[in-house]
Amino acid sequence: MKNLFSLLFLLSFSHLSAQIKASETVYFEFDKYNLYNDQVQTIVNFIKRVDTTKVESIQIYGYCDDRGDNDYNYKLSDNRVKTVQDILTSNGFNKNKIVII
Repeated sequence: MKNLFSLLFLLSFSHLSAQIKASETVYFEFDKYNLYNDQVQTIVNFIKRVDTTKVESIQIYGYCDDRGDNDYNYKLSDNRVKTVQDILTSNGFNKNKIVII
């Protein structure tokens, strides 16, 4: 069985005076930062479901397990975030609205 880890990204956008927060999770294989096509499609579908003109920002959280040293894990989580960021921007999302956590 594959070990999967997640990367969570949130869209925060306002509609009149109410603020709505939507979120989606994508999963990476253990020790990898590339996504399978079904996970890429999860991100693309998420973008299609929201009105991106009303999005104030998107926050991307990168996670990995605690195996390995801190530098390696930081680099892995950073690469996972960049993978999601690249998918978002290649599908028309404004890079200036992306906040990496």
